[in-house]
Amino acid sequence: MRAIVDESLCSGCESCVGLCPTEAMIIRNRIAKIMVPFCKGCGYCVHGCGEEAIRVLE
Repeated sequence: MRAIVDESLCSGCESCVGLCPTEAMIIRNRIAKIMVPFCKGCGYCVHGCGEEAIRVLE
């Protein structure tokens, strides 16, 4: 499992960055990016995204 970002929905608000326990979330060019090797698929970023731009793939 891992998270993915729909870049067309992401506002770059950084809410997801502070929620990620593995520091897999970064903001680059005002869009959330996921460093896949660090993502454990916990979903904390999903719950913190007000834009509904993140989801977890199984």
